[in-house]
Amino acid sequence: YRRRYPWLHVPVLNIRGEIIHDGGVTPAAGLYVLGLNFQRTRKSSFIDGVGNDARALAEHITQRFDRSSVAA
Repeated sequence: YRRRYPWLHVPVLNIRGEIIHDGGVTPAAGLYVLGLNFQRTRKSSFIDGVGNDARALAEHITQRFDRSSVAA
């Protein structure tokens, strides 16, 4: 099995075709990912592990929008 993203038309793929991210945060503003292998932990791509990643990513997004609303 190999992941492919032919539908993803933003420059966030590395030379191997994997999505570039840091804990689910990609270089493209507003584009986030979940469920990737070893996204944050070994369990990230499994049902019992993705929840922790989702909580951490939701916290990141919430903080980002809280900061941007203060700046506006």
